Amino acid sequence: MLFVQLAFFIAASLTAASLELSAIGNTGKQQLSTTINKLKVNGEDLSDQKDISNYLNKKFVEPLPDISNNTLDLVIEHIPKCNKKLRLVFMSEYEVLEIIKNLPSKNSVSWDGISTKVVKQIANFILKPQQCIINQSFREGKFPRNLLLSLVTPSFKKGEREDASNYRPIAMTSPFSKILEKAFLSRLENHLVENNILTDQQHGFTKGKSTVTALFEVVSEIYNCAWRIKKKLI
Repeated sequence: MLFVQLAFFIAASLTAASLELSAIGNTGKQQLSTTINKLKVNGEDLSDQKDISNYLNKKFVEPLPDISNNTLDLVIEHIPKCNKKLRLVFMSEYEVLEIIKNLPSKNSVSWDGISTKVVKQIANFILKPQQCIINQSFREGKFPRNLLLSLVTPSFKKGEREDASNYRPIAMTSPFSKILEKAFLSRLENHLVENNILTDQQHGFTKGKSTVTALFEVVSEIYNCAWRIKKKLI
């Protein structure tokens, strides 16, 4: 069973961490709270909280429309081919610590009741077991089932409060899930960069680039085209 061999080691580390939490005192635990008294569904009123939760849950997980094959082919055309496989190189303690340090210090919590703010405060106590979990996940190619869970809260946008379409889901995952995700992301980014898989036109989710650089590139191209046309007319 995944990670069973780490149980005693992690338990010992978490015992030390719990002592540290006692010293910290107020952990700032905070959750979003949204009470929906009634929803209108197909002309009928839903007032039971369980029925409302089940309906919203079903609505939030509705599958997205299929992407046409033509659209996918167009995207694939611009992706350079790579024969090298993604290598999940084990994480060092330093790398794990850097991931934890760079987590945003927030008081909001997920199903486990632990905030990123608390995790950063007890980083030294959970560093080694967290490294073991990440590397075990890399080794087996599996993501721990519990870390796939998230706490979903409906957030009201605008319009009628009884209309379910006026709510959007806010999903909060465990800080430990975020740490593992960032560990996988770091290895994926290295693979993409080392093998030149990303196109130069990729600005979103790319280090050193943003919507500002994308806009600058578009404006520059428009300006250069206009300048070339003007030179021809002269």
